[in-house]
Amino acid sequence: MKTYSIAAFCLILPVLFFSTAAPAQTSAQSGSATPAAATATVPAPVLTQFNYPYRSEPFNIFVIESYTVNRKGDPQAFYAWMSDAYEKSNLKYPGKESLPLDEFLNEQQRELAAMADVTAKTKAELELAAWLHKLIKKVIPKFSLETGFEFCNTAACGERQCFLQSVLIAGLLQSMGVDGGTVMVYKNIRGEASNNGHAAVLVKLPDSRDVIVDASDPEPFQRQQGLFAFLYEGQYIFADPVYENDAPTIIGYVAPWGGRPIERQRIRTMGNAFISSQFWYYRGERAPGGIFAPKKTGQGLSMSKNYLQTSVNLCPWNPLAVYMLGRVYWAEGDRKGARPLFERAAVLYEKYGMLPAGPDEYLKLSRSKKRKQ
Repeated sequence: MKTYSIAAFCLILPVLFFSTAAPAQTSAQSGSATPAAATATVPAPVLTQFNYPYRSEPFNIFVIESYTVNRKGDPQAFYAWMSDAYEKSNLKYPGKESLPLDEFLNEQQRELAAMADVTAKTKAELELAAWLHKLIKKVIPKFSLETGFEFCNTAACGERQCFLQSVLIAGLLQSMGVDGGTVMVYKNIRGEASNNGHAAVLVKLPDSRDVIVDASDPEPFQRQQGLFAFLYEGQYIFADPVYENDAPTIIGYVAPWGGRPIERQRIRTMGNAFISSQFWYYRGERAPGGIFAPKKTGQGLSMSKNYLQTSVNLCPWNPLAVYMLGRVYWAEGDRKGARPLFERAAVLYEKYGMLPAGPDEYLKLSRSKKRKQ
């Protein structure tokens, strides 16, 4: 399969990194009547590629971005590390212990593709997902919010965080032919809400049920209470899973506002543009001296702004990236620059079904005479 060369990507990267041009926008109505809807426009949803199997061109771009931004050398070092870590682990897939990782993935893809029995195929996919949950936690032992979102740090330091581990698990599942991908979590297993503060893997099983795989928890299948996902019709959406009795299997979804039912088959995982955007979002969020730093610096905020602008350019319908870019302008004392971003983020959130407390607070502050750091 074709891959981008490092030289070619280095030519593309500065355009993404330093561009500050506003993305193309079209008018759209929000999901509810609010002041934000009258003063901001939102980009039209765009259908993009949704698959990034391990070692494929889309997955390779995620890895290349990490190594290029951090100047950590050859991105192929990640794949070499992963293959070696699998070889040295005591968690090779049962019955296939003699196969190197890449051969195992190919063999498993052929086996699943040949399965005609839905029940047997569902059982096999659940076993693979549970095994990957255990494997990733074993070979990448360190959880780091600060730097664990970079593939180069996974290979160099054994680090992971929720988004990277989800993209990696999803990529490995996809390479075996399993219909799984990354989603954001806005409400955890305890019902505690956040502004898309977590990520997990959503697997669409052959028997018309879904499961959530979360390597941040000891057990593989979790009952997260609220997801941020994508609809087949081309629309991002907040959706609350409806679980099958006490089981971790999902049989449907409802909208957070009003409880409107959402058919299970309409929900899909995030596309590649969102995935790339979210990696850049974390770079902006965790930049040294940047927007999340206890002691912010001018240089750190500038770095956060560049990373977050790249995130918005790549996926202008990612509301978290738009909102946090506004927070950087706000931290720099630029209320005029911050307000339209807060307004656009609010329209996006409302259009998708829910306006979190943080974006709502900063939108109101930007329209008042008060000042908050």
